[in-house]
Amino acid sequence: MLKEGLLWFDDDPRRSVVIKIRNAVERYEERFGIRPTFCYLNPAQMTNLRVLDLLLIGESSLGRNYFLVGYDTDQEAVVPQSAVPLRRRRSPASTRTTRARRASA
Repeated sequence: MLKEGLLWFDDDPRRSVVIKIRNAVERYEERFGIRPTFCYLNPAQMTNLRVLDLLLIGESSLGRNYFLVGYDTDQEAVVPQSAVPLRRRRSPASTRTTRARRASA
């Protein structure tokens, strides 16, 4: 079952389908911090493709040049070695508290 997915669109005719999928995978890793396990794409674009360790799935409801990458919750997520942990954003309350402490000091 899809847990988190990223829909990627790239209609640049100068890039191959493999490069487009790799770009989608890179963005997914940046955003979610794990490597996707599958990619849905239009069946017409699946000719002789092998991209990383992705399971490629033809989906006729996706238009050409749309790629849906994600990982299956039934599979173990792989964290790439190059992944940098995502920084947590401060909540507005903690920011106000910090500002109040600085103002009173």
